Amino acid sequence: MKPLAYVLASLWLLALLSLFTVVKPQDVFGMVFNPEVQYALALSIITSSISTVLVMLLAFPTAYELSKGSKFLEPLLSLPNAMPPVAVGATLLIFFSRTYLGSLINSLLHIVFSIPGLVIAQSVVSFPLALKPLKSAFKTIDEDVILALRSYGCHGLRLLSKLFKGIKDSFKSASLLVFSRSLAEFGASVTLAGAIRFKTETLPIAIYLNLESGDVAKVISLIAISAILAFLILSISMRWEVDES
Repeated sequence: MKPLAYVLASLWLLALLSLFTVVKPQDVFGMVFNPEVQYALALSIITSSISTVLVMLLAFPTAYELSKGSKFLEPLLSLPNAMPPVAVGATLLIFFSRTYLGSLINSLLHIVFSIPGLVIAQSVVSFPLALKPLKSAFKTIDEDVILALRSYGCHGLRLLSKLFKGIKDSFKSASLLVFSRSLAEFGASVTLAGAIRFKTETLPIAIYLNLESGDVAKVISLIAISAILAFLILSISMRWEVDES
């Protein structure tokens, strides 16, 4: 089956290289210095980093609780990953603009059509991706170890900090997965935060805006940057997997 992998990889590589048949490579790479492209890249990295930290802080204790068994909570918490992203974004938009509690939160944090909205959308969509690997990692820890730690007075955050050493490799992998998903998030982000140039313009939203305006060179430049970032993240992930094995 190895030839099939080479064929599929070659086809995708050809698809990527075909971008440079439309626009000259020097025009694409020159666009990297365009202020809009730089803004979109910086905003994507910043919001994705914040989302990753937020998700991992919440997913770590949540996954521990789920590892003890829950037939209702896990499907509910994982629902955003199975729903269309635009549906997730619309749900969040209605919550933060049409409900009392959501409107109160929005008045304090300015979520709707703003940068915090990007972080919320990215976090909600990527949160389920951290749950499964962390939950599986917690399940590999011997229950006797947990009982022993509790007998020594380890509870709550102290217990989790002790257990972290046993699942740190899974934590790293889950963090990378969350970061990459946040970078690529579009549907929920554009619905909740809007597509506003030089405000809520992440890489995916910048691609969408410039496709609409017909700026092909900028679109291809943004795609190239996205592909390079994705390749680097996947390479790091594969290296971690080799180190762990």
